[in-house]
Amino acid sequence: MRSFALLILFFCNLAIATDIHPTCLALYKTKGVKPDSASCMLDCDLYAVTYKKDGTMVMCQGYCSKFCKTTPSNSYTLGDLYGLTKKEKELAEREPVKMLKAYKLSHDAESACSELYPSSQTNDESDACRHFVWAALLQNELGTEFASEVLVAHELNPKQPQNQLEMDMHNNKLGREIGQKLNAAKNFSTEKALNAFQENLKAGKIVVIRKGGGSKK
Repeated sequence: MRSFALLILFFCNLAIATDIHPTCLALYKTKGVKPDSASCMLDCDLYAVTYKKDGTMVMCQGYCSKFCKTTPSNSYTLGDLYGLTKKEKELAEREPVKMLKAYKLSHDAESACSELYPSSQTNDESDACRHFVWAALLQNELGTEFASEVLVAHELNPKQPQNQLEMDMHNNKLGREIGQKLNAAKNFSTEKALNAFQENLKAGKIVVIRKGGGSKK
């Protein structure tokens, strides 16, 4: 494993000194990685390896610095992202790969809920949806222990009012339960998690402070 990791590192470093491989450019475009985005390096790093149609392996991670036009003065790590709690930054230092995945899943949850709620406010139904679906995705992708760690760390903001903390923790718990249930049935999908949120909301199981705040389609 160590030799394989060193081999990957070698090819990644080699790639930085060359032009961006067309296969990687196509991958970045397909995945929506934008060179002018503040999260470009983080999004780009998710796609370390891709394969061409002939089965040839291409190390795309090595092209991220050039694609994102990153220099030593403007590069940053996951732990530097604005808005992370102290505990989230600690997790990012300890488990950078998993936290990068968690970061990406938060965007997936936001994207899914924006289909249901094109406009949103804090503590409304759209906010509850994002927490619920993100928790479900984390549970499915990263397992019970780490999903719990991420969700708790995310809420450890000393400035957050108690009622907001309770709302978020409650909806996180429901989301994790759904994620675990769908995963066990080998039937997980973001769409199913979103449907489960709507069902729980209709049944009055979702906690919402600002009711009617989300603009539903």
